[in-house]
Amino acid sequence: MSRDPPAPIMDSGVVTKTHDYLPGWIQKYWPGGLGGYTPSVGNIRRPDVVIVNDPSLPPTQDNLKSVVEIKFPGDTLTRTQRDAYAQIAGDSSKVSVIGPDECDCDRGKTEQPSGRSAVSTSGESSFGAGLDAYLHSPPPPPAPPPVFVP
Repeated sequence: MSRDPPAPIMDSGVVTKTHDYLPGWIQKYWPGGLGGYTPSVGNIRRPDVVIVNDPSLPPTQDNLKSVVEIKFPGDTLTRTQRDAYAQIAGDSSKVSVIGPDECDCDRGKTEQPSGRSAVSTSGESSFGAGLDAYLHSPPPPPAPPPVFVP
């Protein structure tokens, strides 16, 4: 990440929308375009979920309530990821890691007493509903290959 604090990669026309096509963003804004970008070295991080304080504003560090990483069985959060997400959030206490058993995916099914507290805010409730849809929907189609412009 080259900015401190890290800046979100957003759509140029809608300040609250993430950029749809990362290779296109890199081509347009990265010094040297796609040819100047080295993948897999940690320059760009895209957390699974960010929860904002004010949804009418972009997800900049001062507007982040939480950065959430979703890990499925067999996948673990690396120290590098945790440090990067803490840098994005501005504080390690704003970084959360959840798995499928913590997403409220069974909310629509018969309730089982679990001793777990009820969801306390509408934002957290919306997060659970969105995560449920994410976890139970088919994967999106693959992204088109990058187009190199000479």
